[in-house]
Amino acid sequence: MIAPGKIIEGYRVESVVVEGGKSQSGTATKVGGGGEYFLKQFISPKFPVGDTDPVHHRQQMAACEQFERRHRSIMASLDQFTNGSGHLVKPLDFFRAELTYYKVYPYVVSEDRSRLSGEAVRSKEVFLKTLALSLRELHIRDIVHCDIKADNVLIHRTKAGPTAKLIDFDEAFVVGDPPRTDRLGGDEKWFSPERQLVEDEEADSDTIGLASDVFSFVLLVQQMLCGTMPTVVGTTAGGSVAERINAGGAARLDPFPFATADFNALAPMALDARPERRPTIVELCASLGLPAAQTSRVMWNAGTR
Repeated sequence: MIAPGKIIEGYRVESVVVEGGKSQSGTATKVGGGGEYFLKQFISPKFPVGDTDPVHHRQQMAACEQFERRHRSIMASLDQFTNGSGHLVKPLDFFRAELTYYKVYPYVVSEDRSRLSGEAVRSKEVFLKTLALSLRELHIRDIVHCDIKADNVLIHRTKAGPTAKLIDFDEAFVVGDPPRTDRLGGDEKWFSPERQLVEDEEADSDTIGLASDVFSFVLLVQQMLCGTMPTVVGTTAGGSVAERINAGGAARLDPFPFATADFNALAPMALDARPERRPTIVELCASLGLPAAQTSRVMWNAGTR
């Protein structure tokens, strides 16, 4: 387990930040090289060694091979970004030490997310646009983040206002190729209806695509910039927004004063129970007046630094 003072593949653990769940994480420094990093230790899968059951050994090896392939594939895709990649905090390293897998991220300090709902309209507009850009950078490469939530958004203050940086691509996958042998993670509060059905084992993970991220994106906008979750009408069921929609309810949004009329027309559609009825993040970016993907970095370099 991660513990202060432990050295793992040249990284010295300085402190433990998160314990429990599917992983543990802590701050770390590079032995002999300085710098500060986030080091994440995955609880599973474990590399099989000394397993006397050949069937179980093959199953565990298959799980490890898929786990490694998915993580290395997403890292390779993220490394290809040359446009606007400042909106993503990309992983730096992924490795196995003995039986356990680890991932290394840059150490990035975020402002307090709870302050966002009290920001001025212009500041909220800046945050909304950079958050939309961060998700578009993934979707134009057919990468599903699959864990869009407030904890995975960092806030970096610029002269123009608070900008969003998207982190944690540990659940990410390429469209049509979700994890098969390792269970998807995430926080049910932010799930789309189809993601909730997979969690409830009522649907296959193939049903999760880019539209699932779009649903969670609008939940983020409502919660982080307004301080509330969307209202769900037409059901007496409890639970998350997704659970209440799956029980027959419909989400309702009031217009966002910090967004354009075009965005406010599309945002309620992003909470539709049917993924095919939701707008894409490319359409939502266009509705905010953002330039096409190939010119977005030029605009934000000039406008927010």
